[in-house]
Amino acid sequence: MLEMLAQLHIDPVMFLLIIAGGFFAKTYLKSWGWTMAWKTLTVGTVFMTAWIGVIWLKGEWTKELWTTAFISYVSSTSFYELLINPFVRWINAITGQTPIDTDGKP
Repeated sequence: MLEMLAQLHIDPVMFLLIIAGGFFAKTYLKSWGWTMAWKTLTVGTVFMTAWIGVIWLKGEWTKELWTTAFISYVSSTSFYELLINPFVRWINAITGQTPIDTDGKP
């Protein structure tokens, strides 16, 4: 599985950091007047910058890292919108919980 992600230039840590950043933004940044897309972009950028800093400090920096970071970001946000978000909404509908969403979507 990790070999396939490497061939696709997707870093699994970056991928998970963006997903986690989206959940963090959705849960803790409700008071911001931004859309979820901007919140996820902002928090994800902060998380990714920290991870890139760790990679740089470890001495594992390569020029290909920028491509990997971009592809990881695009694929993780698409993965979230196409699979995770509908699944979370389905679970919320089953359990009767109100979804946490600042964009006004039901």
